[in-house]
Amino acid sequence: MNVAGFISEISVRLHESQVYIYSGDIYMAGSLDIGIVIPSDRYLFGWNPYCSGRYLLGFLSEDRGGGDIYSIETNEWIDSFHKFQLDSFDDFSFLPVIENGDCVYHVMSSTDRPSIAITSAPFRGDGYLLTCFKDRSGGRRASRKRNTEITFRTLDLNVVWRNSDYQWVLYRPDGDQRFSHIYDLNSLLCIDGGDVIFSLDKSNGKEIWNFSGENSRIRSNNLIKNDLILFMGLSTVYLLNPDNGDVINHIDFEKTHNYLAAEYDGEYIYIFLNDTPQILVYDKTGTRLINRIEIPEPYQFMALDVPHLVDGVLYASLNCATRTYNALMTVTKDELLGKAPLTIEYEKRPDTQVECVKNPDDSDHYVVTVNSDPGDRADWVFRYAGVAAMDVVAKYGSAPVPSPDLNQDFNGLIKIRIGGLPAEERTDDFLERLAFQVTKSAVDQHHRAGIHKIRAECEWI
Repeated sequence: MNVAGFISEISVRLHESQVYIYSGDIYMAGSLDIGIVIPSDRYLFGWNPYCSGRYLLGFLSEDRGGGDIYSIETNEWIDSFHKFQLDSFDDFSFLPVIENGDCVYHVMSSTDRPSIAITSAPFRGDGYLLTCFKDRSGGRRASRKRNTEITFRTLDLNVVWRNSDYQWVLYRPDGDQRFSHIYDLNSLLCIDGGDVIFSLDKSNGKEIWNFSGENSRIRSNNLIKNDLILFMGLSTVYLLNPDNGDVINHIDFEKTHNYLAAEYDGEYIYIFLNDTPQILVYDKTGTRLINRIEIPEPYQFMALDVPHLVDGVLYASLNCATRTYNALMTVTKDELLGKAPLTIEYEKRPDTQVECVKNPDDSDHYVVTVNSDPGDRADWVFRYAGVAAMDVVAKYGSAPVPSPDLNQDFNGLIKIRIGGLPAEERTDDFLERLAFQVTKSAVDQHHRAGIHKIRAECEWI
């Protein structure tokens, strides 16, 4: 088991059997080599990224009205876009984004609007598109009462059938097929509505079956595979037959769980709990518990993320209850099955010193000195310097949960001094990005120093 600490939020996504780990940069699984680095003037920390596997769409978190498109392969900026909700499908067109002859995703435009909109992209099947539209006029309360129009179209946009029997249907084109909510199961379309899963006949849109557990949740981490569906209730995991929705078996727990998620690799079922963080490993029938792994304190699974098992390695994003940063955990399949000893390893941090300095006005500021070792990568040093600075903020600053070491004289200034990196890595951009990120992270975590805002100054030594 390996647990690597970062300053930013970590999210694990699966696309075409490849794991992408979102943090400040996007990493590809395996060696964790950098797959893409957003240019220095684009801070992904404040974005909500959507990935097609080839393109990255950045929705600004402060303003969900737009963002930018970057190529994952070349890191080149492609276009900026605005996002809007079409009132109907009566006057629209799909504009395909094509790379090497393959349709990657679609944007939707309306002839009476000047801007291009990235919408809930259509689900693309073999020779068809499935779109989901919900009238959102009149505000959120009014739109909740309306059903979603599901439309099955040929690739030249001719309508084959429509279905408006269901209230909540959404396709998530964020690059993670595990949670797209729409799945092509041969002659059936299986749709995950959170607290209900239903299956439609692909030829006419008629319902074949639907299932809702007795103790289901609205936002559920259900798992749909070709040979097995795992419906995640509050205290029960139901094993369903994808062909007819019949319950094959169920795994019951003594109490409800605020986080219940699962992974399935064709041989074993892996269930993730958060109340007492652990991984439970069952055989594929759900009848035999094979292994139980306790997650070390102070880590928990990220509430809105689910681990992925790819090529014999489990990738899980964790939050840290006592720190202001999150972590990436990797566990081999042999460790999951209890065939190999489970060891906990943490990334070695550069030598880091923290000093409290008294100012002439009797206020205090802190100096964080980070000395990296030869061969350390600049992006790792960036993270560890940021983590060290945010540890100071959490320990000595004010926060929603007060620290016992709160320093009432702290004026909010943190000076970060970086040493050890070669001359070619010592750029002004590195220092500016680090200072910006520490300041922004403090705001995002609601940390201050009394009446003072947290601010950072960075320098090379």
